[in-house]
Order: sequence, then structure tokens, then C-alpha cells
Amino acid sequence: MFSRRLGAAALLALTTACAGPALTPQQDWVMTKFNECQIKTNAWNAKLTRVLPNGQFSVEAAQTQTDFNLIMACMQAEDRAERARVADAERRPGRIVSGAASASVAFRPAGNAMIVSASLNGSAEAKLMLDTGASLTTVSPAVAQRAGMKVDPPLRTEIITVVGGRTVTVPIVRVQSLKVGDAIVDDMEIGVFDALPDDKNADGLLGNDFLRRFRFSIDRAQKRLTLETFPR
Repeated sequence: MFSRRLGAAALLALTTACAGPALTPQQDWVMTKFNECQIKTNAWNAKLTRVLPNGQFSVEAAQTQTDFNLIMACMQAEDRAERARVADAERRPGRIVSGAASASVAFRPAGNAMIVSASLNGSAEAKLMLDTGASLTTVSPAVAQRAGMKVDPPLRTEIITVVGGRTVTVPIVRVQSLKVGDAIVDDMEIGVFDALPDDKNADGLLGNDFLRRFRFSIDRAQKRLTLETFPR
């Protein structure tokens, strides 16, 4: 048996190998990435036997060491990538203005994804897919227009990598407020890009630049996301 605690900040993942109530972000991240690593490496002999709330996990390999080594190399690579995403999100502007210490938000499952309702600039409603693989929150051009955001000219542009490894140039604009339930962040910079053109369930992605400002957990049984402000 092998135990390892990932060093990256604990972040919520889009999918998980098992659904249960009140998973911590650390547990959800480990289970999701372990499942993805099994698919990537074909290391089906390695089994995830335990994941503690703090992200410490145990792995067993019933027959050979090979699958264990493949899984651990993959998990370490995912950990490094997560560190890079968190560092990028930490550099982005924005400030919490939520009055409540805790906000409980209902989400709607869409396959393995989770969709939450959001409000931009107090005027434009949007359905955003939680994506902690993204350091940048993005909304479709239609949502940006409804919110009255100035897109032309943008503040700047950024080159981001999307699903499939393709790179795109995304205009970056300032949003006066982004609200999810009672959790509000002002003066954020977000991308205007139709990241999900074929998905009618979502108008954009809610990334780490919003989520990492809160301590959050998910209750899959009750379909609720909890966002708590950190003590000052």
C-alpha cells in the first residue's frame, strides 16, 4: 500500500469516480484524476483504496509494480499541472464582496459536469460549468453583450489551450461583478469565448479565478455547492 498527499491546492474537479455526500475538494480531485490516469495509462491493475478528506490517498497494485508506477507518475504530473493552474489563478485580479460567510448554491448535473446559475454585472444571467482545469472564467459573446461588457477593444488578449490541445486567442474584459448564489467577486477579468459551442446547457466556464477565492465543498446527493469565505 502506498500513501501520498498531493501538494497542490485542493480544487473541485468536474467528474468523480464515485458520487457521495459532502466530498471535500481534495477527495473529489484525487478520485477524478485517478480515474483519468487509469484511462490514460491503461493501468487497471492499480486500485484506489482510500482517500482521506485532506487529499491523502492509498493505492494498491495486486500483481505487478508497473501499473502502480504508471499511476503515480501520472498523478504527479497532474499535481504539477494543478500547481501551475492555481498560480495563474492567484495572479488574476478581483475581490470578494460577499456579505455572507457561507453561500449554498444548487447545481444541475449535466452528465459528469455541474452547472450553476450566475449573474454578471447584476443584469445578465448565465449557466456556467464548473471547471477547475481552467484558471480563467469565460463566457460566451452573447452573455458578454447582455452584461454590457466592453469587448472591442478588450483589455488584452490571451492564448489559452482548449480541449483537444488546440490554442485560441481570447479577448480579456473586466466584469464589475460575478455572482454565484450569495458569493460575489467584483472587478474580475474574464475571457469572452464560446468554449462550449455545442453544449446547450452552459454559457461558459466558471474557473479557478473565482472558485479558489473560497473554501468550497460539494454535496452530490443534495446537488449543492457550498462556498465559504476564508476567516480574516
